[in-house]
Amino acid sequence: MLLRRLSAEGAERYGVTIHAEAMIEGAHSLTMILEGPDHAKVTEFMGPSAQGGSVSVQPAYRCEAVVARGGC
Repeated sequence: MLLRRLSAEGAERYGVTIHAEAMIEGAHSLTMILEGPDHAKVTEFMGPSAQGGSVSVQPAYRCEAVVARGGC
């Protein structure tokens, strides 16, 4: 069920796009790069993942955007 939720189709229901995902070798840890309309929608999409452990949703920006604005 969780894998269906974390699929492209599941994300689409929240207006979220999954750009990348990876499991950390030897750890029960999933890292995803997502794009959504706002932080709240991405957090809502990831909410059920908390059943399997802690979830941290952190805003991030493309390197080009950070350089263009002069820093973090």
